[in-house]
Order: sequence, then C-alpha cells, then structure tokens
Amino acid sequence: MFTGVRRPARTSRGWLVADPGEEDLAAAERELHDAIAAVLGRRGLMVTKWMLVAEVLDGDGVRALESFASLDIRAWDTIGMFGYLDARERGAVTAEVAGESDG
Repeated sequence: MFTGVRRPARTSRGWLVADPGEEDLAAAERELHDAIAAVLGRRGLMVTKWMLVAEVLDGDGVRALESFASLDIRAWDTIGMFGYLDARERGAVTAEVAGESDG
C-alpha cells in the first residue's frame, strides 16, 4: 500500500517514473516484501506485516517522506507500530543521556 506522494524514487533498478502506475507500485511492494522476508527469514523470523519509510530528495533537492506498507496492514497497525518504535527510541535516547550524565 503506497502512502506517499508519487515522485521519482531511486530503486536498485534505476529511477521510478514520476507517476508510476498502480501496477508498478504493486510490483515494487511485492519486491519489497520478498526482500524483507528473505533477509529476516535468514534469522529465523517470519514477516507478518511491514512498513518502509524513506526520506527522499526530488530533482530540486526538496526533502520528502515516502512510505510503503504490506498489503494487509491497517491504519491502526501502522499507528501502533510507529508508536511502539517512537517509545522504544525515546527510551533508548533517555537511557543514553542518563548514562552520559552519570559519568
């Protein structure tokens, strides 16, 4: 499920067109799923849902966020996953800062 703005994006095969068709996006999402499953599968993990967020630059150097997600993911799943990651990262940063102030 493509959730970003349709702009050129770099892939391992070159640049996507500025307005890729739904068929191209579906193929890209299948490739992403297969790649994620292959990498995590080597660690004995099974992918159930996934999200990908990337910062991209357009031809004029304007920064934007693009996001892709597995086909079966729901909005509340992404909100929950991002919320969990946010809390985890904030905790890690807080612990790191606390460790620096102890020394």
